[in-house]
Amino acid sequence: MLETPLPPLGRSQVAVGLTRGTLLLSRPPVNQLPMVDFSYRPLFACLSVDVIITVFKAICGEYSVCFVSDNLSLLTPVQEAMLSFLFPLVWQGVYIPILPLHMREILDAPVPLITGVHTSYLDGFRPSQVSHACV
Repeated sequence: MLETPLPPLGRSQVAVGLTRGTLLLSRPPVNQLPMVDFSYRPLFACLSVDVIITVFKAICGEYSVCFVSDNLSLLTPVQEAMLSFLFPLVWQGVYIPILPLHMREILDAPVPLITGVHTSYLDGFRPSQVSHACV
């Protein structure tokens, strides 16, 4: 797999023959947004445009951002959609889509962090800590 070439400049696909079939490698054209394999609908259904812009500014400023939801299945698509807005940049901080309860203290880490937690995780926090720990 390490010897499989990327498509050369000017071509967007390369077919590589394998013993079990053909592997088709592709990359987006230069200067165009990459295709994503998820919907932005959960992001815009859960958050207002003003909140999305505020969160995007926090991510660009390398602040820690904690997404909180009653529905765990929404956390990852919303976070992935937010991170895709960084293109062509890539998030270099810690990214934990769903933070396990026993790792809750990582919210106080002094590093840029993007994570998601269930609403019940905040039961142990005082209101002043919640605004500090979760945006």
